[in-house]
This record gives sequence, C-alpha cells and structure tokens, in this order.
Amino acid sequence: MLPNLSLHAYTSEDGAARKHFSRFHIIRWTVPVDDTNSKMIGWRVMGPGIDTRGVCDKSLVGYETIDFLEGQVAMRRPERFGQYKLEDLPPIPPNHRERAIYKQAQYAPGDYEAIISQRPIAVHALENPTKFDAGLYAFRKMLRDAVRGANPAASAAGFAEWLRAFAGAPNSYCCGNVLEIAEAAVVAEEVGNRRKVAKQIVSLLTGAETLRGEERAAFMRSGLDALEKSFTQ
Repeated sequence: MLPNLSLHAYTSEDGAARKHFSRFHIIRWTVPVDDTNSKMIGWRVMGPGIDTRGVCDKSLVGYETIDFLEGQVAMRRPERFGQYKLEDLPPIPPNHRERAIYKQAQYAPGDYEAIISQRPIAVHALENPTKFDAGLYAFRKMLRDAVRGANPAASAAGFAEWLRAFAGAPNSYCCGNVLEIAEAAVVAEEVGNRRKVAKQIVSLLTGAETLRGEERAAFMRSGLDALEKSFTQ
C-alpha cells in the first residue's frame, strides 16, 4: 500500500493583489486500506503569509469539516453543524448518492464528489480526458510505476529514505504566486507568455532546491520579481 501526500495552494486566491511565493494552504495524507477504501487526514495551514485575504475560519476546521465550499467532505456544513458540534465525530455516509445534501453537492461539487463518484475502482476506459488532464495522467503513471516497482524511489521504502535524507522537512514545489503582468494584445501571445511564466517558475523552484528556509524564500521572491519585470522592459 502506497501513501499519497498532496499539497495545495491557497484556495481563496482572487488574484487581486501581487503575491510572490506564498506557501501551501492544505496538506493531505491519504493511505489506502484496501483496493476500494482509503483513509485521509488533512491539515489546514493558516497565517497572514498564507491566508492573505484573512478569510480562513479555524472554528470550522475539524473532523469531517473544512472552512470552504460548505465543507468539501461527505457531510456539508449546514448538515454537519445542524446535528453535531465541532468536537464530535459524526458517522460518514456509506453511500454518497444517498446523502441528504446530494442535490446541493451536485450544484457545488468538491474534491469529495470528484473522488467518490468514480466508482469503487475507476474505469478509465469510460473517461473523456482533455488536454487539461495531462497532470492527472502523469500522476497515474507515477503511481503505476511505484506499484509495479518500475521506480524504486517512489516505493514506500524509497519515500521513507528520501524523507529521512531531508530530516523530515523537504522543500515543496507548491506555492501561490500572483504576478503583475499586462495581458498580451493577442491570444496566441498571451498563451505563450503564460507558458513562459509557468516554466520560469518551475525553473526557479528547481534552482532553489539546495536552499532552505528564508534563504530559499528570498531567492524565490527575487527571481519572481525579476521575472515580472522582464515583461515590462
């Protein structure tokens, strides 16, 4: 069984203010139980350097509840807090289609619906992928390689060894950035600019791999500032 660690950028970003190298907002750790079930625990990261809009609500974060999208879990917020307190451990609905808030979830689906609606075991042949699913397919390939032993570094033992090498605190590539770059005159140029910005950000993150803490943050902010200015010169 292979665990999965996922990091997520700021979920309340509106792009209204310039922001360079804001760190991840959510950490999720998922561990398979068997072929059709997993256990997941998540941490909501808060603070002025991450929640730049000041909209996070710690009082809504707990077991089977999170403070955005009415919960983004099996039991949406009105249902959850209509029956239970924050410290309670409510039962998880066994069938997502029989939930009392199923209709509401259809109008505002979240990660829970995306995961649970794919059948106990997803049938990939029934999918209709688009070019925006490239990351998902790349991730699936990495999982297959790990499960089949084609990539020893991605095995449970390999992951543990990698984590120990960084004393349990490796660098993360997950970050939220808002750059002030003028929109291009034509769509083709705008698409090219966005691709250039994305590639440059990844290049900066790779270049900062040997740095730690504030030294890495300063390197990234300086690089992002230079990248931003390169579009105005």
